[in-house]
Amino acid sequence: MAVLGWIVGLLLIAMMAMTGVMKLIGHDMVKANMARLGVSDGLTKFIGVAEVAAAIGVLIGLLGDGDNEWIGFLAALGVIALMVGAIVYHNRADDEPKESAPAAMAIALAMLYTIFAIFGS
Repeated sequence: MAVLGWIVGLLLIAMMAMTGVMKLIGHDMVKANMARLGVSDGLTKFIGVAEVAAAIGVLIGLLGDGDNEWIGFLAALGVIALMVGAIVYHNRADDEPKESAPAAMAIALAMLYTIFAIFGS
């Protein structure tokens, strides 16, 4: 994968790992925001696990010898699905667009990563 693909992948890994771990440890700010959005504690933990798993999947895709790029590709598709869900929850809560901007940024990074995974070899 090209250098730019690596940079995008590493940014996506950092973002997903950070947000996932914050959900898993029950950071006060995250708990309050998720409760405000109507997301249960159980679903918050599930999302945290999915985000950490996505970070690991993208890392495997980056570090693989070419045979494992599909894992990163699928992980990035999972990120897109998760973040579309996040935007739906923000819209239901009548949030300002700036509240869903991190999810939109994650979608953009995941889409770029998938492009690099397909065409960047």
